[in-house]
Amino acid sequence: MARPKDWQPLRESDPVPGDPEGVRGQVKHMKKIAEYLRTQAAALTAMADADNLKGQYAEKLAEDARGLGRKLDEAEDRYREVKNHLSGWAEDLEGFQKRADKALDDAKEAQRIIDAHENKPDSEKKGKDGEKDGKGGEKGDKGSDAEDPALKNAKDDLEDARGRLNSAAGDYDERAGHYAGKIRKSIDDDMKDSWWNDLKATIGDADWLNTVADWASWGATIIGIAAMFFPAIGIVALILTGIVAAIHIVQAGTGNGSWFDVVMDLGALKMARNGVKAAKAIKALQNSSRKTASGVADDAAKAGGAAGPPEHDRQRQEEQPEGRRQVRRRPGKGPGPRAQGAAEGLE
Repeated sequence: MARPKDWQPLRESDPVPGDPEGVRGQVKHMKKIAEYLRTQAAALTAMADADNLKGQYAEKLAEDARGLGRKLDEAEDRYREVKNHLSGWAEDLEGFQKRADKALDDAKEAQRIIDAHENKPDSEKKGKDGEKDGKGGEKGDKGSDAEDPALKNAKDDLEDARGRLNSAAGDYDERAGHYAGKIRKSIDDDMKDSWWNDLKATIGDADWLNTVADWASWGATIIGIAAMFFPAIGIVALILTGIVAAIHIVQAGTGNGSWFDVVMDLGALKMARNGVKAAKAIKALQNSSRKTASGVADDAAKAGGAAGPPEHDRQRQEEQPEGRRQVRRRPGKGPGPRAQGAAEGLE
């Protein structure tokens, strides 16, 4: 059964999370494993006690079979005890959730009445709450014991629902700790887990890894978008993506995560790396463009200086009167008759 998502006006989130049916499913699974272990342990013990084992290795085989049978018995005891604890927790969890859900329903109904009263027009409020009482006060005044009975009952119901929810949440936490301690005690037996099993259990219990991965993922997404406008921070998105990928690889390798998440992270890591390379290439292209533009400007300035006087100087010379222009002499020759006559006329 799906849990309520909205816990207003009492809480921000579900104070008694859990899935009783899912826990019961695990109980059934562990029961089957315990029965299978019991069967195999009995078969090994019978084989070790049989008289038909002959040969050089008969004694060693019987000893190993008897030892393995004892270990299977211990494993069966562990599964059976844990199964019983989980079965008790499923029952208690279901009861806590029923209490919490009932409190939530009552609180929503009370809040609906309060909101309906608050949304009434002021004139209607005065008609019901603003009447004069026998002592000259107003019924709707704060601190007055004579406010609208429906509103007062709704407020009382809301506080009562909040108290019942807090009680259910407190009992939930207490029983959860109780059963957790029972389960730890049941698995703390003569069976010794390998370092690999201990590592898998440690990573499975490390909820902070999921928190770090979620925050790093969001950070990489936001910084990756910002890197489109500020390429220099693209390396930060690459580092955050690498952190997410490393966490998911560790979780998947220990059976606490999905390899699909790892594949998605590797794809994101490749895209982030390509983005950093593209940002570097764009920056190099910008620098090259600036250098090229500067060189073209310098060449244009040099070419302009070697081309002669500016255009406005030539125009000024052309605008001078005809008579003021100097007569150019040809090299090695004097002025001709016409040039001399023109010069005398000017004088």
